[in-house]
Amino acid sequence: MRVLFLLAIVSALILAPACRPFFVADDDDHEPRDTTRVLDDLCFEVHVLPTLRANCATSGCHDAASARDGVVLESYASIMSGPKDLVRPYDPWDSELWEVLVEDEANERMPPAPRSLSQFQIDVVRQWIQEGARNDVCSDSGLCDTTNVTFARIRPILEQYCWSCHSNAAAAANIRLQDYPDVVEMMTSGRLIRSIERTGSGTPMPPAASLPGCEIMLLKAWQVQGLLP
Repeated sequence: MRVLFLLAIVSALILAPACRPFFVADDDDHEPRDTTRVLDDLCFEVHVLPTLRANCATSGCHDAASARDGVVLESYASIMSGPKDLVRPYDPWDSELWEVLVEDEANERMPPAPRSLSQFQIDVVRQWIQEGARNDVCSDSGLCDTTNVTFARIRPILEQYCWSCHSNAAAAANIRLQDYPDVVEMMTSGRLIRSIERTGSGTPMPPAASLPGCEIMLLKAWQVQGLLP
């Protein structure tokens, strides 16, 4: 009987869903508080929502159908109408949305691997909340200047949208989009453009939603201008 009981416990642990509870114990205040702005033209629809949709608003976790812990991260409206402590405008340090991204304990941090966010993505969420968690109307001005595009402008796009699967550490399908030579190889072969434009036989990337139009324009301008480092 005791053996059967132990087997039942082990089975329950193995079959437990990969999506962990959203709200966790607040064990510290995450000091010192970083207030660095990582983007000058941060826009919720362009820089925040795609990351949450691709890595958090997934089946079994925080899409509308699953809504674990009452949290839905599919749109601005669903985020801001969620639990009252989910997003506190101007105060990321008391906002659960940001706190779960930086939990010290790996088994409490969200989203769970392999969808863990990069530090850049985490900083973008923090800046968005810190600046008021606004539903910004994205303007083309300043966001889509396609003159003199270098890898320095392309790298943050890849970090935000691709590195959760294709960093040097993750390298899903053995594709790395972190270092200049690897990205140039993917661009030269045409595989990266085909994937982000969802053309040909390649796997559409990012899988959850298309890149914003401006980011695609920047990648194509970079290629036309010679894939400058």
